[in-house]
Amino acid sequence: MSRFTFTPEHDAAFEALLTRYPEKKALTLPALWLVQSQQGHLDEAALAYLAERLELPYIHLYSVATFYTMFRFEPPRPVTIEVCRTLSCELCGKAELLEYLEKRCDDRVEIVEVECLGACGGAPAAAVNGTYHEHLTPERLDAILKELGC
Repeated sequence: MSRFTFTPEHDAAFEALLTRYPEKKALTLPALWLVQSQQGHLDEAALAYLAERLELPYIHLYSVATFYTMFRFEPPRPVTIEVCRTLSCELCGKAELLEYLEKRCDDRVEIVEVECLGACGGAPAAAVNGTYHEHLTPERLDAILKELGC
């Protein structure tokens, strides 16, 4: 297993976060985000590193990371499309978007259904490489994907 460590920038961010929380366990989610922002995903080495830094059992970090859909355990593909799967988006055409994406996209594109993106008024919504888009149609998605070279 390769060894994970924070970059100097991420380590400084981690140390700054430590001063904001009353106990290290409260830093679980922000620390997981730091790892994911550094390497794009979580892995065994990173979780072991955080367990040591936070003085927590490895299984605590693993259970938190696997509970939330926003944490990933595989490196991301060049394009990630997170499609909201909650009621507003479902009622406004999410199924049509997914069907279009599954036909249109190749293996460079990862399509993930996620919980609420907080854009119910702009349903259906999706995040493409972290950028939120509302009132989506297959045509609008096609234009977004073409801009990304897909």
